[in-house]
Amino acid sequence: KTVIIKEIRLLNFKGLRDLTVEFDPALTEIYGRNGIGKTSIFDGFTWLLFGKNSEDRKQFGIKTYDEAGNIIPKLPHEVSAVLLVDGEVVTLCRRFNEKWTKKRGSAVEEFVGHEEERLYNNVLLGQGVEREDRRHLSEQVFKFITNPLYFTSQSVDTQRSMLFRMAGGITDEEIAAGNADFAALLASLTGKTMEEYKKE
Repeated sequence: KTVIIKEIRLLNFKGLRDLTVEFDPALTEIYGRNGIGKTSIFDGFTWLLFGKNSEDRKQFGIKTYDEAGNIIPKLPHEVSAVLLVDGEVVTLCRRFNEKWTKKRGSAVEEFVGHEEERLYNNVLLGQGVEREDRRHLSEQVFKFITNPLYFTSQSVDTQRSMLFRMAGGITDEEIAAGNADFAALLASLTGKTMEEYKKE
């Protein structure tokens, strides 16, 4: 499956008030001094896809602050992207909003919590709806191909499993083909797996 990022837009996300990045099919460079929002663009994309930042945390600061360091209330927070998935245009959007309500008899609205919305091709996904936006890109595959440290951070068994999955399956018979020693080993296995035989 080929997934190409065409465009990403961040609205009031981690201090980026309204930023759109259009990606060139060949190469897009995002660079600059510290603190201008390079990581925020990556955080926005991973939050859009998986609800986490680029460090795999679900709880992180999305909201925008004023000059005094206070959260600006009632701002809509949104990340959207246009992807090309095997030639098909797919739009994804995730919104995070504050909920405010005015109690009976009160003239002032009160903050009562947050709500999150996800849209797939401009259609709102309910909480019980299957994640249509995730069927295009597995979280593990995404981490595997975008983070060079992801593989080495896994346990040895997980690394081995990933490598075997990438290399493809091979049967014991294929290993033994044309090799008398391996054929004899297979005969002595008597139905045991290679792992069981190693333990024995």
